Amino acid sequence: MKKIDLNFELKDLNGNPLTGNVIAGQFIANLLVGETQGDAVKFFDWAMTLNKKEAISVDDSDFNKIKEVVKNSDKVTILAKAQILKHLESIK
Repeated sequence: MKKIDLNFELKDLNGNPLTGNVIAGQFIANLLVGETQGDAVKFFDWAMTLNKKEAISVDDSDFNKIKEVVKNSDKVTILAKAQILKHLESIK
């Protein structure tokens, strides 16, 4: 099991917090519930937890699903994708 804690602020190109202090977990929570494909119950449960700024525990398969949603989403800018994907890659 991998623990995903996305309770960090996304930064702009100068390293400053984005306007509105965007928390990565809450950002991903909104992304997950906005999807039209995938495991609706899992995505919803993960989103509810992430939105509360809490970590989720997932197996390797679900970890890869989350990474794929982030990587393949047309709704997420490179600025956010890179920060979130780098963080996910650091999880062992």
